[in-house]
Amino acid sequence: MIKRMENHKNESGRSMIEMIGVLALMGLITAVAFTLIQSTLTSQKVSRTADDINTLAANVRAIFAGSSDFSKLPSRTTNPSNDAKKIAGAILNPNTTTNNATAPIGGTYSVSKDSDTSKFWVEISGMNFDDCHMMAARSYAESDLGEDNDGVICGNNGNKLSIRYKK
Repeated sequence: MIKRMENHKNESGRSMIEMIGVLALMGLITAVAFTLIQSTLTSQKVSRTADDINTLAANVRAIFAGSSDFSKLPSRTTNPSNDAKKIAGAILNPNTTTNNATAPIGGTYSVSKDSDTSKFWVEISGMNFDDCHMMAARSYAESDLGEDNDGVICGNNGNKLSIRYKK
């Protein structure tokens, strides 16, 4: 007796269209996750840089607490001097021989006196345009510094963030 092969109309499994749909959904989820991770990493760098700036300002005030002004700091110029960078490096990295302190967001910190010696500047030079404006907007546009700061500038084509502090 010969059995005839019947067509199996109710086969199990997935169609090619269903598999493509699943792959597209997985790709979308991966893209969203990657974007969120990048955003979180950037926020972390901005927060660490803002913490460094606040530490620099607090430590400069502490070092000059017995002084009437900040006249012993190096002068502020268009390009921060090596002395201004070394002071920032020594304040942020006291237990190392690092000459300069590099910001997590990019660029190099410096500390210098203002023409009004009752004020001083904390600056990050060498950062890119977008990072400078992001730091200024996220960290200092609102009253994060309260009455302690006297001005925030993104200058020199946006590659230097300058924050002036009062005594």
